Amino acid sequence: MADIKVARLADHPEFLYLIVQWVHDQWSKYSGRTYEETQAQFEHEGRSDELPVSLIAIEDECVIGLISLREKETIDHDPLVSPWLSNVYVTEDARGKNVASKLCKAMEGVAKEMGFYTIYLGCEIESDSLYHRLGYQEYNRTHHQNQTAYLLRLNLD
Repeated sequence: MADIKVARLADHPEFLYLIVQWVHDQWSKYSGRTYEETQAQFEHEGRSDELPVSLIAIEDECVIGLISLREKETIDHDPLVSPWLSNVYVTEDARGKNVASKLCKAMEGVAKEMGFYTIYLGCEIESDSLYHRLGYQEYNRTHHQNQTAYLLRLNLD
């Protein structure tokens, strides 16, 4: 098994088509976005220290995971807070290798560098999710499409 590297998506445009396909396939039913609208979500990815920013996990020159930090979440669960962790995805064959944890930790570092003190996310799991194990705490609950969304936050000390 090769080392898993984390890099900015903006530095690897060759993976953009695949990333857009993953996000669209995984969440379009939830978000209601078309493929083109999903693609547009990634058009403003840049090398600067502004949102949005996405990180990818790479193993053996193949992208195996994704995470994004955005001003707003797909569903605006709480318009008073920002930024939101989103698009956490790991390919099936890479699951169980701590890729999602590695991506989350790397994004926490990026958020700190950008001057954020807290990051937020919406999760469908009430407790004992990856995010809970990484220290995220529930601060609210909301509902969307007959599902409970647990709103979590992590203070970046």
